Amino acid sequence: MGGERSPMNKVQKERGMSLIEVMIAMTILAIGLLGLAYLQSNAAQYFGTAAVNSNAAFLSNAMLANIWGGGNSNISGFNNVDTANSSTWPQSGVSAWAVSTWASNVQSTLPGGQGTIQVLNSSGGACTQPPCTATVAITWSSASGTQTYAASEYIVQP
Repeated sequence: MGGERSPMNKVQKERGMSLIEVMIAMTILAIGLLGLAYLQSNAAQYFGTAAVNSNAAFLSNAMLANIWGGGNSNISGFNNVDTANSSTWPQSGVSAWAVSTWASNVQSTLPGGQGTIQVLNSSGGACTQPPCTATVAITWSSASGTQTYAASEYIVQP
């Protein structure tokens, strides 16, 4: 029996994983899942911000289209409008309807939304006939503070 080994001297191959290896793998997995959760929450926040910014751009461009399409007789009604002060709104005509509808949309669509409209001639005075420059500015509240979107259009002939 010279060359045989007894069963007690045989080295058995390891099978499976040790508890330490399992704990390390679970820690790595947990860190990865926390990272994914963080990215998901940021993506949702940025999506919400993008939606509000997009609404502000849409509302600004819609008002610029109303100014352009209102005709020469209504263009002066759009000047110096402030949605926070209804006494600055036009009292009659196409501009009165457009401003009241727009102000309602700004206030209901954007959190704390307010808008202003300026329609000025080339010398900086109130425009009564084209050519004019119309500027629409919208401000709203967000988690990072007050945000503003402004759009301008040169109106040659409505």
